[in-house]
Amino acid sequence: MTVGLLLMGGVLLFVIYVGLSGLRTVDAQEVGFKKTFGKADPEILFPGLHWILSIRGIQKLILADARYKTIDPPLIPVVIIGNIEVFLDIVLTICIVNPVITATQVENAFYYYC
Repeated sequence: MTVGLLLMGGVLLFVIYVGLSGLRTVDAQEVGFKKTFGKADPEILFPGLHWILSIRGIQKLILADARYKTIDPPLIPVVIIGNIEVFLDIVLTICIVNPVITATQVENAFYYYC
């Protein structure tokens, strides 16, 4: 009887450990998604508390920075009519809208593994 109770208590502690160790947070300036066995889950995880299967290698949480980024490339020389050279000064503002597409189809994106 006591061996059965000890075994049941051990199983209960293991289930509680696995359940609590799978809790992950996505911060306010981030969005994320899950990868299950390497395949991206299309559901976008917005800021808050989320649960992933924490057994190693099954699920990963991938986070992307959702803040706006400003890119300031160098001046671009343009020759217009009359052989006049004009320099264009441009500023690009970008933001990640869909982290799944960003992580799977864009090179050098702003994401990291958690």
